[in-house]
Amino acid sequence: MFAGSGGPWTRLAGFRRGAAVARGGSVLVGRPGRRPRVLLDARRLRAAAGKGAVVDGLALSPDGGLVAVSAGRPGRPWLVLVVGTGGRQLASIPLADGHRPAWMGWSDRQGSTTLAVAAVDRRGDLATAELAARQGTGYVLAWQPTDRSARVLTSGVPMVAADGFAWSSDGDSVAVSSPAGVLVVKQADVVYTTASPVTGTLLAWPAQAAP
Repeated sequence: MFAGSGGPWTRLAGFRRGAAVARGGSVLVGRPGRRPRVLLDARRLRAAAGKGAVVDGLALSPDGGLVAVSAGRPGRPWLVLVVGTGGRQLASIPLADGHRPAWMGWSDRQGSTTLAVAAVDRRGDLATAELAARQGTGYVLAWQPTDRSARVLTSGVPMVAADGFAWSSDGDSVAVSSPAGVLVVKQADVVYTTASPVTGTLLAWPAQAAP
């Protein structure tokens, strides 16, 4: 199963200084070798996320049953929609005022899964700054499909100029990188952080934990 954005593209100002960025206006799902079908069309997307909303990011759960969709428009509230690949909407997760989803990802933990959303402050001048160059903060939100509960995993200083995000292979920990270092959160508890500053835009975990 795969998911992607589709439909007419819409030009938007406000993602970065002096540039107009285009994003899809609907969500498609399908399987290789078959014609994809529309999961969320533009009308349904905007009914859920507001007038002029576009798709800014997608994440497909490990079992291919759920799609997380970040939707919104610069200068307006952003939210994350969770939709089953059969078409039923499970949740609409609002983000803090002025915060935009930068990364999303699903964990894979012994048959269960959790969605994590890293949202960053894009208010004022931060709206036009490059993601890794901004000095604003943010937070990481975790959402459980089983009981549809949400909680904040980390926020504040670790998210200042954050430039990377990843789940561990066992689905037990989330890592966030920033110029201050790498923060690892085990569910709601901090278990490790690098002792010295690091920089970068990517994070990865091995497919299997080391013995």
